[in-house]
Amino acid sequence: MTIPLESGSAAGPLAVHANFYEFIPEDSIDDLDPPILLAHELEQGQRYYVILTGGNGLYRYDINDIVEVRGFHNRTPKVAFVRKGRDMVNIVGRPTVASWVQFNAESGRYDVVVDRDERSVTNPMPRKNFRFELQGPNAWRLLEKLNGGPIEDIKFFNMGAITVAGRRLRALRHGMGGAPGLEFWGPLEYGPEVKAAILAAGEEFGLRQVGGRAYSSAAVDSGWIPCPLPGIYTGEHMRPYREWLKADSFDAVASLGGSFYSKRIEDYYFTPWDLDYGRLIKFDHDFIGRAALEEKAKGPHRKKVSLVWNADDVAAIHRSLGDDNNGKYMEMPTAHYASYPYDRVVRNGRTVGVSTYLGHLFVDRAWVSLAVVDEAEAELGRELTVVWGEEDGGSNRPLVERHVQMEARATVAAWPFSKLARQGYRHTQS
Repeated sequence: MTIPLESGSAAGPLAVHANFYEFIPEDSIDDLDPPILLAHELEQGQRYYVILTGGNGLYRYDINDIVEVRGFHNRTPKVAFVRKGRDMVNIVGRPTVASWVQFNAESGRYDVVVDRDERSVTNPMPRKNFRFELQGPNAWRLLEKLNGGPIEDIKFFNMGAITVAGRRLRALRHGMGGAPGLEFWGPLEYGPEVKAAILAAGEEFGLRQVGGRAYSSAAVDSGWIPCPLPGIYTGEHMRPYREWLKADSFDAVASLGGSFYSKRIEDYYFTPWDLDYGRLIKFDHDFIGRAALEEKAKGPHRKKVSLVWNADDVAAIHRSLGDDNNGKYMEMPTAHYASYPYDRVVRNGRTVGVSTYLGHLFVDRAWVSLAVVDEAEAELGRELTVVWGEEDGGSNRPLVERHVQMEARATVAAWPFSKLARQGYRHTQS
């Protein structure tokens, strides 16, 4: 369909000598009478569905491809394939979700093609897309500056669009640290120019590059447990999926860590109510697992809280690194040394919950973790104790140095921990 002229670029001029092309603007594809454009009517930076007529007998065939105009060769538009159009879904997140979808697509004999675009360092193929996220108190002002004006009203976790460096990009309304923001993405080759535009526009707002490690600390501030252990390791009904997984897949090599220990893998699972998602469950329609959730809804339920670790106890853990009986190293800004961190929360010697995803919030000068505790222990201001470190000197994983367990007092606090988030972000989610 196109003639490649430049190495390193997916765009090429239309092969106008081989086929006849018609185009429908991407945003108009579902109109009852969408505009039909010819090649000379296409505009730079815009996206279109392609209607193809060829000498092989195809007549006005909708190939369901979305292309983008990326310049012109003389008067012929140079276009690049962006993605398939309708009946397509792009799944982003932990590999567990994509693996589960792929397993069902393959085992269910569906007429569907699954194409993985892994971020893993083991992926030998070049990435297809970039993804950026802008969050923070000044994020929306910066986003509107990049967009060249106000951005459409996008509801929380709904989709919209933004223009950056002349590129029209899909966007997801998000929020971290108590303020609205966006995730946005596009073809990988646009990534450098989009990033450069963000950094240039962000100078006015004090935007700085502080490294990828800082990203994970936002989850603690926003009260979001990012990666609960999936309930795939239990039961014969999940055996086909477990056997389908590759030996080096994320779900096969993911690690458990921390002071909480149980021989029952089910004790590591969270319910929707543990994560405060129970309020989102509606029983006014049928869905897989409804009966189980209806039974579980009767309670009792644990509650999600923030735990503010005692500064003196944290300092004692750090000081111990110079002793023979050292505690577990607390890496900054987030002390995650396992895929799934579970530390035991106790009161009067009794385990009352688990602490996860510990991080240092520099603005608050505090170490804070997200925890799930018995409802009776979730009173704000109550002092609990977190056991930091693993039993018997630590596991044999390379990331775990030899250490002794130490205790840290921790005070129950609200979530999101950020006051701005509690007063603003959570009230604008709808």
